[in-house]
Amino acid sequence: MEEEILEGLERIGFAEREARLFLALLSRPGASAQDLAVDANLPRATCYDVLDELIRRGFATAGEGEFGRRYFPHPPEKILAIFEAEEKNSQSRLQEAVAIVPMLNVLYSPLGPRPRVRYREGLHGLRQLQKEYSLLGGEYIQLLGLDAFLALQDPTANEEYHLMLETQQRKIRSIVVTDHPELLVKIPGIEQVVLPNSFMPLEGEMTVCGDRVAFFSYKDDIVAVEIHSAQIAGVCKAVLELAWKEGKAMEKVFQPT
Repeated sequence: MEEEILEGLERIGFAEREARLFLALLSRPGASAQDLAVDANLPRATCYDVLDELIRRGFATAGEGEFGRRYFPHPPEKILAIFEAEEKNSQSRLQEAVAIVPMLNVLYSPLGPRPRVRYREGLHGLRQLQKEYSLLGGEYIQLLGLDAFLALQDPTANEEYHLMLETQQRKIRSIVVTDHPELLVKIPGIEQVVLPNSFMPLEGEMTVCGDRVAFFSYKDDIVAVEIHSAQIAGVCKAVLELAWKEGKAMEKVFQPT
């Protein structure tokens, strides 16, 4: 995936050295120029010049710490803001930036214990988060109000998402709340517990993947809040693990006889 990201960054105007150093910076915010030079496989003197250029363009910042100058990336979303503000950039470069930002967000690691919180609205925000989570790899567990979700979704977009999951063969455990189990799509690698709305009325979703947890509201409109924190994701995962065990037991109660 790293090579794909590097090529994407170059297509939207990054020099090769800038792209390599920006990826190193995303993974190690607060690093020294010497450490970043090693990660990006660049001479140290060159690294200083490239860092200055990234700062000038608005993609990074620097600060003086106890052990010298340290460098920090701005959030990947700022790439879009910068390109939207520069009228000279072509529409094709903006489209490339829209496509590559979800991949950059996968690599972006906030520094320190403070959680990273993001807020999204609408179907576009939902699809962006889905794409990011598909790139993270590994398994995830979720609690999903399916009927509310389907009421807001485009069936074509749902089919594309299902196809993506089939191709990736992800391991997913999903506690699905629905009065229409016949609408569930069977996908390899996805295990489901199905409960009716009478047991657990639900008009939203909670999904945990690695050190991230996303909360969605599907009432009237789509609103999403994602928290990037290993501690908070761990708490939410523990809750969903308990819900999964209880749901498997309760599922038998609601199965038709």
